[in-house]
Amino acid sequence: MLLLFVLVYYNKNKIPRPLIKSLKNKFDGNFKIVNPGKKYRKTDVSRNIFLPNNQLIFLLKRDSYYGLIFKHGGRALITYFVFAEINSTAATMINAKPIIHNAPVINSLPGI
Repeated sequence: MLLLFVLVYYNKNKIPRPLIKSLKNKFDGNFKIVNPGKKYRKTDVSRNIFLPNNQLIFLLKRDSYYGLIFKHGGRALITYFVFAEINSTAATMINAKPIIHNAPVINSLPGI
């Protein structure tokens, strides 16, 4: 019987450095992230400009593959899914896409 498993992390320190470097390149050198539940800049109206724009939701790991889900604040609150393969020194970002949220239209809400 072959057992397959995926590790799940909720700590930003588990994100490999090569992946952080790739994310910095994607986000113009500005990729700082906090752990789940910690304060971050959800909007561009936030008074504390020193807070990071990103909040970790979770990190997945299986072999050399990683999946990173995080919230990106600022002008708009976006949830990203990043899929990458990492060898010992570099990350190959396979995909980094925003997750589209289906917002209900007011006419589709019950009782309206």
